[in-house]
Amino acid sequence: MAALSGGFCQCGHLSGFVNWVTAFAANGTVLAERVFLNINNHATQAFAAQLGIPHPNEYDSVHGNFYPDEGAGVAAHADDEPQLIPGAPIFSYTFLKGDDNTRAREFVIKRKAHPTGGVENIDATTGGIKVRLESGDLLVMAGDMQADFTHELPKLAGQPEGLYAPRLNFTVRRFVPALPSRDRV
Repeated sequence: MAALSGGFCQCGHLSGFVNWVTAFAANGTVLAERVFLNINNHATQAFAAQLGIPHPNEYDSVHGNFYPDEGAGVAAHADDEPQLIPGAPIFSYTFLKGDDNTRAREFVIKRKAHPTGGVENIDATTGGIKVRLESGDLLVMAGDMQADFTHELPKLAGQPEGLYAPRLNFTVRRFVPALPSRDRV
C-alpha cells in the first residue's frame, strides 16, 4: 500500500479474470457483460467488505476503457464528480492482452496544486508516484485521494510501437442514489 498524505491507494492481484480478457478481445461485447457482473458483484463487493468499507453492496457501476497501444492514455484527473459518493473508495482493475506483464504500463498519481502535506515518494521525472499495473492488478483509491491527488495513464508517444501491451481497465464506483422520478401531470 502506498500511503499518501490525504489519501491512500492499495494494490492487490486477481488471477481469476485474466482468461476472460483474452476472450473479450476476440469475442466483443457479450463477454464484457460477463466481466462486468463478475467484477462488480463478486470481487469488488468482497474486497470492499474485507477493507471494512461501508455498504459494499452499493458498488453498482463500472466504466471500461481500452488502451490499444502506447499512444493511448488518459490525462490527469480526479474522480470527484458530484454524482459519486464523496470519499467512497474506487476500485480499478487492469488486464493486459496475453497477460504479458513485461509490457505493463505505469499509472501516475500526482498531488493537486494545493498541497496539504509532505511530498514523500514523489518521482522527480513525473512529479508523482508511479505504480506499475500488471494484468490482474487491483488498485483501490480511498480516503481523500480524489480531493488531494490526480491520477493518469500517460500517453507514451515516441516509444517504439508494440512496447506496451493492449490494456483493459474497469473502474467500479459508488454513485449517489437516484431520486425517485415524479409523475408529470
